Amino acid sequence: MRQAVHGSNAVHASIAGGYTNVGNVYSDMGEYSKALEYYRKCLKMQLTVYGSDAQHAHIAGSYNNIGNRYSDMGEYIKALEYYRKCLEMRQAVYGSDAVHPHIATNPHLLIVYNYSINSL
Repeated sequence: MRQAVHGSNAVHASIAGGYTNVGNVYSDMGEYSKALEYYRKCLKMQLTVYGSDAQHAHIAGSYNNIGNRYSDMGEYIKALEYYRKCLEMRQAVYGSDAVHPHIATNPHLLIVYNYSINSL
């Protein structure tokens, strides 16, 4: 629907959000590879919309979503890579000393770190 409104070749933040929603449904269904496909489409579009060097909360959210799916798939090293990107970007967006729920409540980074260390 969003592509119909904006055009089939359009690059728009709301289309990227639609990709996230589709990814979320696939994730809920346990189809993590398919979810990753849509989260990657979202990330690619966000980087186009906001700029490849942009520091944006939506981009950080996409890194977090991708990290979550890799974690669900047991690929903890890859998950850790994306959680770190997410954390670094959120600190850049909100400030490294900021008290913000997206920084304070991101337990995934520590959990995956523990799994990755224990699986080595």
